[in-house]
Amino acid sequence: MWRRRKEMLVRARSPSLALFQGGACMLCLGVLGVQELFQLSGHHFPCEIMLWSSPLIPCMTLFALGLRAARVIIITSAECRKRFMFLLDPGKQFAACFSGTCMMCGVSAVIHVTDFKRQPEKYCMMWAPWWIWLAVMMSFTSVAIGLVYKLHKINDRLGLGSEVARCFASFYVFLVPYWITMALDEHSQVHVGTELQILVAIVGLYIMLEAFVLSRRYWGCSLLVNNARWRPKIRRRGGHKRYGILPEDQAATACDAAQEAIVSAARRRWGTTMQMLESAPLAEAYAQHVQQALCYESLAFLARVIQYSTAAHRDVEQQYAMFDSIAADFICSGSKFEVNISCALRFQVLTVRNRRTFNALSADARRDAFKPQAAEIAKMLDQNLVLSFQSTAAFREACLLQHQLDADTETLGTIEDGNHTPLPSPPHSPRSHEHLERVTSRLRMDDNSTHRKK
Repeated sequence: MWRRRKEMLVRARSPSLALFQGGACMLCLGVLGVQELFQLSGHHFPCEIMLWSSPLIPCMTLFALGLRAARVIIITSAECRKRFMFLLDPGKQFAACFSGTCMMCGVSAVIHVTDFKRQPEKYCMMWAPWWIWLAVMMSFTSVAIGLVYKLHKINDRLGLGSEVARCFASFYVFLVPYWITMALDEHSQVHVGTELQILVAIVGLYIMLEAFVLSRRYWGCSLLVNNARWRPKIRRRGGHKRYGILPEDQAATACDAAQEAIVSAARRRWGTTMQMLESAPLAEAYAQHVQQALCYESLAFLARVIQYSTAAHRDVEQQYAMFDSIAADFICSGSKFEVNISCALRFQVLTVRNRRTFNALSADARRDAFKPQAAEIAKMLDQNLVLSFQSTAAFREACLLQHQLDADTETLGTIEDGNHTPLPSPPHSPRSHEHLERVTSRLRMDDNSTHRKK
């Protein structure tokens, strides 16, 4: 996962938090393993280690799992981006895990110390006293239910909703019997030893299995491809075409055939990301599709580059200000909307970012400053998302709307005597780039709201 951390779908699964979560599980397994070695050698394992391992390890695991799911919700929801955009920063994510863990430890520390003095022998068992962690588990479960519901609502294709649900189900499957047995032991109904902690070890192993093994089928791009369900299924028999769904009347057949012809022509006309950004309806629908695929910053970068390269700058200073803004938002390492490009292309922009170097360039070189970077991002989107978008109902609706706009523009350009008069491009014309402001304004609005809060 870490080697592929810059790939689109792997990056969306928060590899750094996944490693943090796996490290917490490994720490839990290590503590339990060392304890068993002490037991086998006839020595006593320090109960103070179990005393503080119990609150630290599970809280780190649960906070990391929750933040990984929350990241997907924040990226795909404009409302959540306004309020929680700061959580996309890896440093702030680790800080949230640490502060949340310390808060949970602070609440449980008083109860732990008091209970430890009363029955110190029980603290050779993980997660004692059991009733504290049963309450903690129930409180985290309510958060998990909300996360899974949100992920299901946005049609999560990364499998994080299923991962969160299965992880919390494993907590209940393996730990409820653990806590019940500890409760019976506390009331002298049964007697258990540290071998019961094999259930805790199984939970830790299962969480790691979910994060690093079972989730691998979601790391590829094939999950983003949708089947074209709206297309009629065709099969041949006896040299004739047979349709899975028969039309009701001739008018409906003719209408569907005409629309199909329009959409088929649109697939050839709008076959790349850069071509779809030329159309307002297609750009808006494609932006929604890209946002659901968790790489909206890539499309916003292309929109900003088109605006930069086609804008009529008053002077070099204004052009440099726009260039520097794009570089700071999308190119610089660690930027909030950093795009996935090679180090060589990133260094190329950072070199030109020097004001003297930028001013020394020719007008054409300044205009094409982001051309190689935009080509690489556009190629990535073309390979991963264009075909899946062309199979959606949103693409079909946008194509029909663009066809109607083209027909209206042609009608407006024809005067009564039949001569064609060129008119200024309307806002929805493919020759106008005013609609790109809506594509880029989402990220800029979220970024500005975050800065105001700070």
